[in-house]
Amino acid sequence: SRPMEQWKTVRIIYLKKVTKQQQVISDNDIRPLSLFSCIAKLLNSTIKLRIDAHLEMNGLLSPDTHGFRNRHGTNHNLVTLTSTILSNKIKNIPTQAIFIDISSAFNRVQIHKLKTIMDDLNFPSYISAWVHKFFIGKLYTDGVHYQRCNSGLDQGSTLSPALFNIYTSQLSQGLSNVTFTTFADDMALYAQDHEHAAVTEILQEQFNLLQDKLQGLNLPINYTKTCVIDFSKKLRNQVREIKITTPNGFIKQVDHVKYLGVILDRRLNFQQHTKYIKEKVKKDITALQYLKGTNWGNHPNEQMILYKMVIRPKIEYGTAACLWARRSYAISLQKQQNQALSYLQPHQGQPGSSSSGALNNKSPPL
Repeated sequence: SRPMEQWKTVRIIYLKKVTKQQQVISDNDIRPLSLFSCIAKLLNSTIKLRIDAHLEMNGLLSPDTHGFRNRHGTNHNLVTLTSTILSNKIKNIPTQAIFIDISSAFNRVQIHKLKTIMDDLNFPSYISAWVHKFFIGKLYTDGVHYQRCNSGLDQGSTLSPALFNIYTSQLSQGLSNVTFTTFADDMALYAQDHEHAAVTEILQEQFNLLQDKLQGLNLPINYTKTCVIDFSKKLRNQVREIKITTPNGFIKQVDHVKYLGVILDRRLNFQQHTKYIKEKVKKDITALQYLKGTNWGNHPNEQMILYKMVIRPKIEYGTAACLWARRSYAISLQKQQNQALSYLQPHQGQPGSSSSGALNNKSPPL
């Protein structure tokens, strides 16, 4: 279990996070990606298969942990959360949720503690030894600077997602009367009860317990981005305040939050999410219209590929959780999709504009 030193040299590239501000102000505005040796990635892929098999065969992960698991995805988190909220709304049961943000979660993983957790979960000794040796003493470089580091899971490593699930596998243990759902470092804690005050009390108690567990794992909560939402039916002219205390004061209460790419609003009618998707798709449709051109534009086959890869996934993502949205919102998205489809047909005079070319949908010869 002694990896070659060349495998432990990691090239770092920086990507700017999608934010409203144009310039990079702090480290939180960039996302570092790690480039590894291809041979090391092949070996780690084999080890990952054995890690996943051990996790699933022994049931070591919580059923509400859906990140980077076979037959699990973001839709599981979203559908579980939204269906619970809607069911409670029908029964007139208050529901409150805390959406937790972790500061640089993957970079703060302690490798020695990770190895201890793996040993406690009865992983084969050669797997835990390899993980420890591979992630300890790595050399990071961006082409100019060089630095060795003994902590953190690299974003871009084959093993990192599975190892992070192992590192946080015991967070849900001991929590009661709440649901704690996770997708990697995206976490949500929600509870329901017949009394509004009782729900807040349950959330406060279990959130305090969760804070202590996260601190023990060296995963501090980013309180500025953590928020709480009341999904209950509000009475007229009455604002229900949720006061969840933290070392930095109270968690901010909001009317909507973006969770796993879907905007969840207090009423759960997905109006803001629909507007958000329409704005994103509008830019893509404009680009598709330009690429259609007149006598020089893309062939319908290429236009169809762009539509399937760029536009349709944005419209369809999260629809499993948005089934209860108003019909008018779905109709507005359908109109946008129809507009995009109208730009797949070529202009007269373009290659493929004849009836036979359009039906065959083949690229013209070079």
